[in-house]
Order: sequence, then C-alpha cells, then structure tokens
Amino acid sequence: LKTEEDKLKGTHPYDVSKICCDYLARSYIENFGMKIAITRCANIYGPTDKHMTRLIPYCIERAKKNQPILIRSNGRAKRDYVYIEDVVDAYLALYKNDAVGVFNFGTGQAYTSLQVAGLVKQMLKSKSKIIVQNIAKNEIQEQSLNSSQAKKILGWTAQYDLRKGLKEICRK
Repeated sequence: LKTEEDKLKGTHPYDVSKICCDYLARSYIENFGMKIAITRCANIYGPTDKHMTRLIPYCIERAKKNQPILIRSNGRAKRDYVYIEDVVDAYLALYKNDAVGVFNFGTGQAYTSLQVAGLVKQMLKSKSKIIVQNIAKNEIQEQSLNSSQAKKILGWTAQYDLRKGLKEICRK
C-alpha cells in the first residue's frame, strides 16, 4: 500500500503532471507557509459517472445491455476504488480540520479488472461475456493507498467497500 511518504513515480504525461502539481503545492507549504492539503485519491467511482473509458461505468453499461465486456489490459492489474460519497466525506474532513499536508484517500483493497467486471456482471445478473483483449501497454500492476494518516489526523475512513459501492450504483 502506498503511503504519503512513498516516492512518487510516473512516466506518462498525465502522471507526471500530477506529480508536478504535488511538488509545487509542497513548495508553497514549505516556502510560504500556505495552508494546502494535497489529496491523492484511489480510482473514484459513483452513480453519475458516465465516462465510458473508466472501468466501472463501462462494465455497468455493457452488463445492463448483456453486451460483451472488453477488458483492454491482461485483466490482472489491481486498483483501489473509492466511492464518491467517501471522497466527499474526505474533503469535508480536510476542511473541518483545517488540514495541511498530504493525504491518501482509498480503501486499501485492490481489485483486478476481471474481479470488477465479474462483480458488476453478478450484481446485475448479466449474461455479458468478459473478454480479455490484452492490448493495453505499460499498465501499473498494483495501485492501492494506505489511508492511515487520514484516519489518524482527520478521523476519516472509507465507509464503502467496492461491493457496497457497486450495489448502490447497480440498483439505480
């Protein structure tokens, strides 16, 4: 599990842009005493996300229509998923505590793409076939966050595990 102190790594432009912002914010904290909270969230999901390049809304859309669920990667890379209501609670905790520094927000549990697709399919009682395409390259093999600092300083912990969050979305 990645902690707030772990070295940041990234090679893709999107990853590097986030790292640059992180370091820039840290420099303002240290050099100018600004009160800045740097947040690092796991993969955020929720009921109104309709962005079909994201795994969860894509799987739900395909499963509802009993269409094949195409997994671009090898299906084994693991990700931590955090429900939107938990993220809102995290930001409110930052505000209420006037927090400064770096905070991870995630569940600490990582799931493969195949597990996510399977859960969605099961919850929707879908007949969709899951097809692993294995065409995505340079996938990070595991991303999950240790949120113990958020618990210690803010009193925050995720209230939704992936099953509970998916259940909320799939019943709507």
